[in-house]
Amino acid sequence: MENIKFEIAPYQDELQILIDDKKAGYMSIEIDGRLLIVYYTKLDEQHEGKGYAKMLLDELVRYAEEKT
Repeated sequence: MENIKFEIAPYQDELQILIDDKKAGYMSIEIDGRLLIVYYTKLDEQHEGKGYAKMLLDELVRYAEEKT
């Protein structure tokens, strides 16, 4: 079973998805006060079509709700 974690990059410009401790994809984001902007989502080709992009979005929503 895969171990899935999420983390905000140090400069807060990416929400990363880590699968078995390896970066498998990310959402390019900008946090500006209370405004959160998503520019795009990128996943490694071998992880496409497995629902990881939705997991990234769900995690970003959870993160935003936690910070408000």
